[in-house]
Amino acid sequence: MSDTAETPQTAASPFAALLGAGNPFLAFGAEAWRKAVADHVARVEAVTDEFTRAEAQGVAHTRTVIDESARLAQETLSYAAQLSSEWRKMMFALVNPSAR
Repeated sequence: MSDTAETPQTAASPFAALLGAGNPFLAFGAEAWRKAVADHVARVEAVTDEFTRAEAQGVAHTRTVIDESARLAQETLSYAAQLSSEWRKMMFALVNPSAR
């Protein structure tokens, strides 16, 4: 048997036996400590929610930019094909004016 007496674990703080009575966090009060941690978690959750909202906005804007870029590329391609066709017509009209 051991000569030292075991310290009982209290229901209020399961870490009291581990950390010892001189721990400043335990002196602060377990309930106050829990409240501080809960408040911190709530603030972190609020910030995370804000980041999630900003990320969703960024994704929406990126989708819009991609869609607009694709639309612009298609319109540019159509315009280039139309312009090329008009240049060919003008070239043949200049080379052979009687073909009109």
